[in-house]
Amino acid sequence: MGDIVLAARSARFRLAYTAIGLTPDCGASWFLPRLVGPRRAADLILTNRVLTGDDAERWGLVSRSVEGEELDVAAHRTAAGLAAGAGDALRAAKGLLRAGTGDELGRHLAEEARLIAALADGQEARDRMAAFLAARDRAKAGDSRAETGAPESVS
Repeated sequence: MGDIVLAARSARFRLAYTAIGLTPDCGASWFLPRLVGPRRAADLILTNRVLTGDDAERWGLVSRSVEGEELDVAAHRTAAGLAAGAGDALRAAKGLLRAGTGDELGRHLAEEARLIAALADGQEARDRMAAFLAARDRAKAGDSRAETGAPESVS
């Protein structure tokens, strides 16, 4: 998780775990409610909603969104500004922003790992992952989603 996150307006954000029969992992179900609130986190996780870069900015997932061709320049400008800043103050401020979350996150990550491993071994997840891979292979072969009824990409 970055301190300052930039995204292109054309970026697309989607948590698609439930679409393939799994629970979130990598801390998504721990971080998202803290970043966007419990209702928006539930919306993203349970409905597999796709957010644009602008949506992600409005929701607080990214610090700001910029035009795609401006992304590298904006990232370099931001990094240069931080590098030129007061290092000790920036480090202390980061420490204050992160205080009090370490142990709870560790327990949460362990539970996420347990759940995703258990679900990944189940028939529903295997069937949904196979369907996703088959749809992806059809898309690579040039079939259109409209003709095949294939699901939208979950990545």
